[in-house]
Amino acid sequence: MIWAGNSDEAVDRSDVGATLGFEPTWFVGDRLSALCDCMCFPRWHGTDKEGVLFAEHYERLNEHALFNSRDEAKEFLEFYLSFDWTETGDYVIAEICLPEELPHPPFQSDRKSVG
Repeated sequence: MIWAGNSDEAVDRSDVGATLGFEPTWFVGDRLSALCDCMCFPRWHGTDKEGVLFAEHYERLNEHALFNSRDEAKEFLEFYLSFDWTETGDYVIAEICLPEELPHPPFQSDRKSVG
């Protein structure tokens, strides 16, 4: 379970845990990740055949496949939207967090291992 919110809005983040990173996304309607659209899972549009168009931005992704700062995510979004094949919409820069305490315990199987 993760927490995601518009990084430009003033909301209480005291219980949302550690920030994993930032991502340009839509939260309303179809929901879209611009990052996934061209770098992680380029299924619908693809990018360039050589796979280098977004290399500079790809190199900035952290271990969670997110940007480390809101500014990096905004720079990527501006570059992404400069192409005529990209998805346009009501993007926000989302802050993605991992809650320290989950509201429900993780799934635990009652199965006994057979050895």
